Amino acid sequence: MVDEKKEEGVGNLPQVAADFIASVIKKIRYRKKVRREVKAELKAHFADALSDCQNQEQRQTKAQQLIEGFGDAKLLAKLIRRGKKRCRPLWVQALAKVGQAAVLLIILFALYTAWFVSGKPNPRIDYMSVLNEMGRSAVSEEDNAWPMYKKAGELLVQPDEKIKELAETAGWYWRTILTQSNAVTDAQKTDLAEWIEENEEAWQHLVAGSLKRQFSRELAYTGEEEERRLRDFAIPLEPFRELYFMARWRVWLEIAQCQMLSAAQDCLVMVRVARSMQGEHNNILDHALAMLYSKIAYRALVHIAGMEKLTVSELKLIQDELAKIYNEGYPHLSMEEPKIMDLDAQQHIFTEGGPGGGHIIFDDLIQILKYRFDMPDRKTPWYMPAVALGAGMIHAGRDETLAMTNELWDNIRAEFKKTPYEREIVSGSNMMEFLSTLPKYRYFLVHSPPDFRDRADAVHQIGEEYEATMTIIALKRWQSEKGEYPENLEELTEECYLKQLPMDPYSDKPLVYRRENGDFRLYSVGQNLKDDGGVYIDDEDGRKSTWPEEGDTIFWPVE
Repeated sequence: MVDEKKEEGVGNLPQVAADFIASVIKKIRYRKKVRREVKAELKAHFADALSDCQNQEQRQTKAQQLIEGFGDAKLLAKLIRRGKKRCRPLWVQALAKVGQAAVLLIILFALYTAWFVSGKPNPRIDYMSVLNEMGRSAVSEEDNAWPMYKKAGELLVQPDEKIKELAETAGWYWRTILTQSNAVTDAQKTDLAEWIEENEEAWQHLVAGSLKRQFSRELAYTGEEEERRLRDFAIPLEPFRELYFMARWRVWLEIAQCQMLSAAQDCLVMVRVARSMQGEHNNILDHALAMLYSKIAYRALVHIAGMEKLTVSELKLIQDELAKIYNEGYPHLSMEEPKIMDLDAQQHIFTEGGPGGGHIIFDDLIQILKYRFDMPDRKTPWYMPAVALGAGMIHAGRDETLAMTNELWDNIRAEFKKTPYEREIVSGSNMMEFLSTLPKYRYFLVHSPPDFRDRADAVHQIGEEYEATMTIIALKRWQSEKGEYPENLEELTEECYLKQLPMDPYSDKPLVYRRENGDFRLYSVGQNLKDDGGVYIDDEDGRKSTWPEEGDTIFWPVE
């Protein structure tokens, strides 16, 4: 049946010729149209060659000779296929080449995609050890305040329910209570005094620690051991929150009992504790705790100076001690710890080795993009893998990204040393100028630094509260000795009541000072960078903010 079918396709050619033609057509592996043309050509060739044969035997013999002349069917099919391809029109040949190239690119892209998606991190640097080594190298064991602070926390007697109730009802309004001691009942004062007495030993350890001037403690990971990232480590706030709670009520009680010199000296202890946590090796949360201790101490010192119960010599003693704490200038916010956290994140986000030093890991990139599009807790959209794949493939490699990250943090460090006025008015933003030179599509990881400008501004603000406190004490000394306040702040520096003028971080001038009806007014022009005449402007909730977005920051008079 097969022979009959083949014969039907090739006319009355001998079976051997039909089989040969069928074999060639099968091996040619080309388009159907071309196979039909080749079949017709071979059929015509055999038919012409066999036309003068007299009988079937001659036809059979002649056909066999022709087949032997053609040679191997597979080779013949290959030659025919090549010949047909060469005879195609140029546009067809070009289209075929394009198609072949496209197929090759698709295969290569698929292989590259599989390699890209399967990439894994190989973090080699234990940045936790780097952070701890920074602290150890910066602080010698005998100069480290941490053992004393830790012991103070262990000795601290926690407040009972009555003290906690006092804190809940009055704690948030501590500054108001400074001037309204009747806000606390006599019974509450007694309870408070007993609790403060119970914590005398803890307080003495805090005092001893504050005299060390430096502070460092070992940090540890909190996540799983196989997934050790700096984002998973916790900075212990204990015992500083509890000690702060005790310290501020200790100062308040001394003020309420008119023990002004003791209260002022305890404020100095709080400032010293703050200074010990403001080293370059300390992390941002340490600096935040320092600001918490400092702020309450400065405000209490201003209140104490305003009550005019300290002698001139006592005021000078407090001012001299306060000046010694920051005799090297007020420290800036340290950027080393967030930089190290950024570098640690990148060694977990990138693979190691290969083109560019490594590429972004696909799974991490999806999570990054979800955070960027504000959908961290939502189900991953269907299109996100494709977006992540494209974004990852065009992003700069590991080496370039690390180089740009280091340069970015250098710019951030330089920028945050500037005052807000210098950053906004004089020289602009180092960070934004640097980022403007980097194409976002290639460096979008570098374009996402944490925004620490508010914290940097807070450091300038608390530094200015320190300068204002020094100035107010100097003015009170001057008034006590000379009967009136000076006409300007320059007189304070000329007669050595101050070493230098208190420069306003929100202008290019000193704090605004003027005499008013036997008193004085001292203020910063504030965050809007303009002098509003030294008046408070309440916020939207009707409260007076220390550093409001509009209006001035008033250091004196205090309400």
